[in-house]
Amino acid sequence: MKSVFKILLLASLVIATVQAELHPSDDRKVKGPDSPKFLDAVGRLTVKKSTGATNYCGATLVGFTADRKSRIVVTSAHCLKADNISWKTTTKSGKVIKRKIVKVLEHETLSDYAILLLDDYVEPSDVAPLIIDYEGGDSVGRMITRGGKAVIAGYSADKELGQGGKVLTYDDSIESIGSCNDEVKCPVGGSTRGGTTYSGASGGATIVTFESPYASVNKGVQHYFVGPIKGGLTSHFESSNGIRGSNNTLFTFHERFWSPLFDHMVEYNGAVEGIE
Repeated sequence: MKSVFKILLLASLVIATVQAELHPSDDRKVKGPDSPKFLDAVGRLTVKKSTGATNYCGATLVGFTADRKSRIVVTSAHCLKADNISWKTTTKSGKVIKRKIVKVLEHETLSDYAILLLDDYVEPSDVAPLIIDYEGGDSVGRMITRGGKAVIAGYSADKELGQGGKVLTYDDSIESIGSCNDEVKCPVGGSTRGGTTYSGASGGATIVTFESPYASVNKGVQHYFVGPIKGGLTSHFESSNGIRGSNNTLFTFHERFWSPLFDHMVEYNGAVEGIE
């Protein structure tokens, strides 16, 4: 009888181990020395509550051009549930950049985005900000149909790759981008098919590498920030630490916030001739 119990116990452990492995469609990678440098702009927010609890989200450094310093990061509104918030990123070279959040410049719950002000500039020699397509005004869908390559990146809290949200994971195997321009029916507007994230990736970045045919300032191939990650469209995946995930990810379209973001970047980063 004992031997039968041991066999059943061993079988259950084997099943649990198999279930804890990565989902077959999870194509994420962990950011490392060989990862694209533009991922340095996707930092981690540390949100400390008065109760002592700490939450983490992503937030992306943005600017008018990639060669100018910036004090502006964009995240998800639902990440901001405390007053003590800081931003940190580790570059490909291993340099750690830390900044405090000193002001919430914009906060929109329905479309789930927030624009935050850092206590000091981040120099482009350390981290190049991702840019917004103010010159062409292209929708995400048009960027993709014109050959743009999409990536989603965030601090997923799964155990297998995300290490509980301690490292940036990214997925560059996006099959398609879905869009909905009706802000009433679809407040956030965007979704990816084939891009895996887990809980914790909120506020991370949806990025399209693309050469705009209209650009006179940001010429050539650029890395465009097209919106912060909201979360998974479903919760079909489960990490061994109980964190749920999906390979269909929702994100907030840049069209939802690019007007107020423009004004804040002019005020704090400075205007750029040719971008208006």
